[in-house]
Amino acid sequence: MRRKQSLFLGSLALSFFLVGGIEAKDNGFEFNFPEGIENCDPNAPSPTSDGTPLASDKVADATPCKVSITEVYVTQMSVGKAVAQCKMVSVEEDVNDILDDYSTKKRDKIQALNNYLWEEGKTQRKVPLIIGLDGRFYITDHHHMSWAVWDYADSQGISDKDKKDIILQGVIAANWQDKAAESLPTFWNAMEDAGKAWFYDENGQPMATETKEKKRGGFPENFGKMKDDVFRSVSRWEREACLYLKTGKEQCSGSTFAGSDGKANQQMSDFMEFRWGNYLRNVISTTWDKDDQPSARDLESPKKLTKIYKKLIPSMFDDTAIDAYFNAQPGWGNADKYGRNTSMDEHYWKLAFGDETADGDALKCEIAPDLRSN
Repeated sequence: MRRKQSLFLGSLALSFFLVGGIEAKDNGFEFNFPEGIENCDPNAPSPTSDGTPLASDKVADATPCKVSITEVYVTQMSVGKAVAQCKMVSVEEDVNDILDDYSTKKRDKIQALNNYLWEEGKTQRKVPLIIGLDGRFYITDHHHMSWAVWDYADSQGISDKDKKDIILQGVIAANWQDKAAESLPTFWNAMEDAGKAWFYDENGQPMATETKEKKRGGFPENFGKMKDDVFRSVSRWEREACLYLKTGKEQCSGSTFAGSDGKANQQMSDFMEFRWGNYLRNVISTTWDKDDQPSARDLESPKKLTKIYKKLIPSMFDDTAIDAYFNAQPGWGNADKYGRNTSMDEHYWKLAFGDETADGDALKCEIAPDLRSN
């Protein structure tokens, strides 16, 4: 009798322990937005006196406002998904760390995503917004980060309807409702001229002029429907290896365009990675033998893409080809605006690059970080 009673009490205690554990794990994660943060105002005035969009460094310093990820309109057709997926892995790791002591319900994951997006001190997660037709918000930077957040939400079964609770740090960069009211082509031409919209598709082809008559400019309706521009990823790896610089974001000492701190010392063009990606795509299509042309499947294979990347390296040192290509692009301006790192010798680069990626290995998310200190 005593044995049965002891077993019963032990089972009861174990039940209480397990229930307690479940209850503890069921505690939801709550994220509270910083005090005083309001929803983004569709009628907010332009922050600059002449209505020009706020500069990137000013965006970082500005007080953000709340805007749902489902309420912003994208301003480019594609992202480099290999690069964006690296970002998604980082998002997933951060969310998992946040939820380590909490449940893993979808609602908690949404709250953890908001914690990621609004993490204190992460000013690079602020997204600049231009207000357009009927007070709609057009995101003009950080498409890759936003795509990564959207992709993570998809991977967790968070529906598009529920994604409305994922809140970006918005910063009003300009209010151009007046341009949109005049006509949509006026608005989209202004966006393109200011470097705030990229009217090329995932294959580097210019989009049709009539797309500028649409409220979305012919762009996808949300981040999840953006296309993959493979060469946007390849050109990003070129930049990671210090073969060219993008304004103020590099640490590549010794570059033609770098100051003593290793950062770019002059204003470069917008959409640098896309432009360099188009150049690399042109190299393949115009100079590689027909038998060497990569197939769509090759471009989806990390191992084959690594080899393609390596074979493209010499094209980053062909000054004649670079100048000819960039100078020939309508409206792109002089090739000097594209940050080519002429201080880096191809032989030196190969030595510094070393065994960062062995033949057949998949490219790393940061391909050659050691080069930044050289």
